[in-house]
Order: sequence, then structure tokens, then C-alpha cells
Amino acid sequence: MKDPQERFVLVPGKSLGALKIGEELAPLIEKGRITKFSYDNAILNPVKSKDGKFVYPDDPDGESLIIYADDDNRVIEDFRCSKSLIYDDQELIGVPYRVILETLGTEPDELETDFEVFDGDLQTIAEFDSYGLQVWVRDGVVVTIFVSEIFGDD
Repeated sequence: MKDPQERFVLVPGKSLGALKIGEELAPLIEKGRITKFSYDNAILNPVKSKDGKFVYPDDPDGESLIIYADDDNRVIEDFRCSKSLIYDDQELIGVPYRVILETLGTEPDELETDFEVFDGDLQTIAEFDSYGLQVWVRDGVVVTIFVSEIFGDD
């Protein structure tokens, strides 16, 4: 049996675990690997909770991995990780922000501080374009990372 954490191993700009950016959703849905639960995102291997929401058994809020898809072409565009994301054998969620800087070996291309998420919840958003990552930080700790394609300068 595969390590469940393998689903969170990042290849920057290309994949998260076995899921690839640009991959069509239809075959994954047909195989039962993804269950669609709203018009623009999907969740991997969920179960249905009492309130009808599809969630991971170990993630009752359904927030650990959300897959965003292109609404026209039905292909994977981005991932949102809030429980685990592993790069270079390093967990990147729930760690101090400095661990991101050390692991990636670079400063962010863009940094927005004091972004109000909701009701006074202020977070910092750091963009690492060469990795296709958008890192959200609350009180110095990484809480969410968005993974997307790496776009060139051409």
C-alpha cells in the first residue's frame, strides 16, 4: 500500500502526487479517483459526510486538498493544499515561513502583507513564480499553499 502522504508530493509546476496539471478530469472521475462537488473544483478520493459534502476521511472539513479545474476544458489547473505539501522531503504546511525560504532557497517574487481573509484574519501571501507556488502565512506559520503551472517570461 502506498504512503498516503505521496498524494501531497510536489513536482513544481507539473504535479501533486499522481495528479498532473493539465490532466483531464473525466477519466479520473470515471475511475473514481476524483468526485466532483462543485462547478470549478473537485476533491480526491473523498467520502460523503452527513451534511452531503465530499471530504477526506481524515479531513472532516474537506480542506486538505482542493483541485481547481478549467471550466471549459475540464482539466486540472491548480491545487490548494491546507494539510500537507511535501517538496524535497520537507513538509511545507504548518511550518514557520522561514522553512519555505530555506527549502526553496529564494525570496518571494511578490509579497502581500496584512491581506484580510475574513473577519480580521490577516495573512501574508508570498508568490514564488519559479515554483508555481502561492504561500499563505498566518502568524508566521504556513497555512495554505496554492500550486499552479509555472509560466515563463516569453
